Amino acid sequence: MRPYSELVNIGLKLQTLEKIKECLQNVLVDIDLVKVKGELWIEEKETSSFIEMQKYITDKISDILQRCVSVTSNEFKELHGQSSSSEQVDRDAKSLKTAEKISTLVSKESEFLRMTEKVNEMNSNFTLQSKKIRKLHQKLKDLQKMYTRLEDTLDTHLNSCAKENKSKSNGTQEKLNKHFLEFQEEFMTELEAASRFMSNLQDQCHNVSNELKKKQEIDKEQEMNVNNQIQHLFEKQDELSNKYENILKKHEYLEFRCQQTGRTNGQNNEDCSHNIKELINEVQEDNKTTEEDIEDSREDQSDLHILEDPEGRLSLENKPSEAENEEYSKVSQTDQQFSLPSEEKDSPVYSVMKAEKSEESTPRKTSAPKVMKNFLFSLWKKGEKKYRFGEKDNERYRMGYPGLKDDMNLKANYNFYIGKIESQPHGDYIDKIHKYWEKDYNRLELHDGYIQWIFPIREEDMNSPAHPLQLHEAEAIQKNPAAKARVLKSYKMMLGFYGMKLVDEERGTIQRAGNYRECFENLTYRTHNYLRITRILKSLGELGYEHLKKPFFEFVLHEALVEKTLAPTLSSCENYWIGTIKNAADREELYTLIDECNKAKNDRGPNPI
Repeated sequence: MRPYSELVNIGLKLQTLEKIKECLQNVLVDIDLVKVKGELWIEEKETSSFIEMQKYITDKISDILQRCVSVTSNEFKELHGQSSSSEQVDRDAKSLKTAEKISTLVSKESEFLRMTEKVNEMNSNFTLQSKKIRKLHQKLKDLQKMYTRLEDTLDTHLNSCAKENKSKSNGTQEKLNKHFLEFQEEFMTELEAASRFMSNLQDQCHNVSNELKKKQEIDKEQEMNVNNQIQHLFEKQDELSNKYENILKKHEYLEFRCQQTGRTNGQNNEDCSHNIKELINEVQEDNKTTEEDIEDSREDQSDLHILEDPEGRLSLENKPSEAENEEYSKVSQTDQQFSLPSEEKDSPVYSVMKAEKSEESTPRKTSAPKVMKNFLFSLWKKGEKKYRFGEKDNERYRMGYPGLKDDMNLKANYNFYIGKIESQPHGDYIDKIHKYWEKDYNRLELHDGYIQWIFPIREEDMNSPAHPLQLHEAEAIQKNPAAKARVLKSYKMMLGFYGMKLVDEERGTIQRAGNYRECFENLTYRTHNYLRITRILKSLGELGYEHLKKPFFEFVLHEALVEKTLAPTLSSCENYWIGTIKNAADREELYTLIDECNKAKNDRGPNPI
């Protein structure tokens, strides 16, 4: 059995040899890699330069040698680190130095031998490559010679072919030249004729365009004149209706005074007749001016031919019925019993009382002025249907404008409401209008071009560059949330301009604004806003806000009939605005409300003048 210390020593040395083996294997792998790279450089498969390759190999060799020396030194120290005697350490150090020197010499010699072998191989490869290059150079020279020979033969062949073709094509070329010249002459003559025709056609087109422009200007002037006359006619209509109401009030008040005068005890008949005579004279004067205005209105109507009345509802030639004539004759007979001058009895506008012996007298039936029965612009009933001036236009609107085609190329209204273009003329983008124009009431009143853009309708406006609203535009605006919200904002802006405020967007409830007095006064004084309101109501129905109309009418009718602040708008409300509501039940409800208010007003009796 060997001693334990010897076994441990030998085991440690064997472990050291194993570590040296592993390190040397790694060194051999690096050596093989350097060798492979050098061979690739020799075979010109590596792009590095000679200096770079030389430096790389030298660095690798020194690195490998250092690694070998470090391995041997470290292992040697570990191997002899356990020995305690100093002599043994000295001997080991000396042997280590000698081993290092021997290893370095051996490695250098082996590397030198390898390098010499590689150089010899490189020389042999270089000789082989040089031989191949010389062979390729010789082949290239042979190909160049062959190419020159082929080029010479091709030139000679082409020259010969050109000579033959030239001799053959001389005759055909002359023929072609003749045909070409003839064709050129014919073409030039036709071109001159065509140019003359085109110049004449351009002159004719220019003349026609000038005539059309002149005609358009004339038509515009005539249209403006007609529009002005229509506006004047409607203004005169309002004036005549007011005069008619005043005459009726005076007439009723005259009857009322006659009755009161007859009942008063101790009053002198002469004073009574004198008072009645004064009132009758006033009514006669108003009646004469009214007849003159009616004649002027009838002449304007016959000149313009703009009011359609197929059933003769508004004709001045309508005669009273037989029952009315009989009633009028009966009342005229009773005039003889009343002690008044003859000129007062001949007046057609005063009421006659029947003188009875008893103290209690009953009121007599009155005869309205004949000319008032045939008043052109009063709203008389024909059977059970009441005529309204804007009903035909509103009916076409409610039916969706039958026969009107949609032009898919027109998109200006939609582009304006999505903020791509400005309104014309002298307008702005929709968001800027909402921001900067909302409180600028002077601009909203005087500017004539913005209302057609913010409230487009399917009817054409001759005095505006905005085109009529198309169906595809209305659908696109309703499908675009931002564009539809801008429509509601436009409605709020105009309500503020008219002294109103939208307090509930879903129900459409409206209240007075803080500055309603000035705004109401402007609305009733400047009647062109009535046309704007008609456009606004129609546009709301086209763009998905039909539910906002009825609350608007409820507010306006309350102000007109109850508060008396918007009373002048009542005629437009009844004749033009309510007709824009598409729901028939809602329309009839509002019409009934107006009729009941008018009836209650008439039942209360006349107010003192």
